[in-house]
Amino acid sequence: GPHPAGLPGTHISRLTPLSPGRTAWHVDCQDVIAAGALLLTGRLPLRRAIAISGPHPHAARWVWAPPGARIRDLLRGAERDAEWIISGSPLAGRSARKPFEHLGRFHRQVTVLGGPSGPSPPEAPWWSRLGLHAAKPGPALGMVPDAGLEQAWALDVPVAPLLRALMVGDLDTAVALGCLDLGEEDLALCTLLCPGGHDYGAYLREALTRLREELAA
Repeated sequence: GPHPAGLPGTHISRLTPLSPGRTAWHVDCQDVIAAGALLLTGRLPLRRAIAISGPHPHAARWVWAPPGARIRDLLRGAERDAEWIISGSPLAGRSARKPFEHLGRFHRQVTVLGGPSGPSPPEAPWWSRLGLHAAKPGPALGMVPDAGLEQAWALDVPVAPLLRALMVGDLDTAVALGCLDLGEEDLALCTLLCPGGHDYGAYLREALTRLREELAA
C-alpha cells in the first residue's frame, strides 16, 4: 500500500503491539539475504541495492553500494549538481552535505531534488520541490485535527488523540494509543500535513526517551 504502509512501525502495530518492557525486532529484507549468503558461503555480502529517486530527470534507477558509501560517488555528473541530495526518503532522510555526505547505515534510498527547470526559491520548503503541498504553519498554533491527517494515517488507533498526547507530553495516553510501536518516520507525514507546524517525530522521540528513563529508574 501507499506510505506509510511499508514502514516497520505499521507492521509492528498490526502484528505484535508493544507494551513497556516488551521488545520487537525488525530486519531489512536485504540483510536477511546477506545473512543467508553468509551461512551458505561463509562470506558476508556488503553491497546493498540503493534506489536513486526524485524528480531529477536521471534519478530513477538502482545502484549497488555498501553502507556508508560516499553518496556523490553513486550519482551521475548531472545529479551531483542537484540542488539538494538526501540520504534516505524525502520525508525522513537527512541532507547529504558535509560532514554527512555518506549513505546512512539503514538507508536504502537516495533522493535527488532539483533539475533542468532551475532551483526552487530559497524560501520554498523542500516538499514543494516534490510537488507536495503541505499546510502552511502559523506561529504558536495548537494541535488542529485535520482530515488530511486521518487520510495519511495507516494505523487503527485514532491519530488526533495520539498526536495531542505526544505534543503535551501525556505519556500514559500516548502509550495506550500505541506510541511504542512507532518511530519518527511513521509520523513524518503527520508533521508534513499538520496545520500547526508541529514536529511529531521529535515529540515521539522525547516521549520514548522519557519512558526509557522512567523504566530504568
